[in-house]
Amino acid sequence: MDAEYVACAEAAKEAMWIRNFINDLRIPGVQIDTVPLYIDNNSALKLTRNPEFHSRSKHIYVKHHFVREKVEEGLIDTQRVNTKDNLADVFTKALPRSTHEDLVERLNLHSGGGIESESSLEERKENARSNFWDP
Repeated sequence: MDAEYVACAEAAKEAMWIRNFINDLRIPGVQIDTVPLYIDNNSALKLTRNPEFHSRSKHIYVKHHFVREKVEEGLIDTQRVNTKDNLADVFTKALPRSTHEDLVERLNLHSGGGIESESSLEERKENARSNFWDP
């Protein structure tokens, strides 16, 4: 649980930085109030939401409770994600082939191993641009 909670705190720091950066750009129609943070570890999730859940967490450094503060402030919304739906696992764990392929497809990742025609490369770039800016 400790490693999961520390990773959650680090992700919260990054999420807050990105949130603030995007909001500072002042793009018309784009304002991020609350950032969802998906967690697949029940103990870490409980710790982000419940400050009284401390009997087993006294040893965790105060700096890692940043995520709890942001949840209390309403800037981060921690949510449970089922392990099979955790997109981050494709980068951090050895997965069964079918799970890996499903997550890679859902992330819209491509192997890049083959030679791509100029037209299909331009099509992918245009799709990426439109998906990025589609509210």
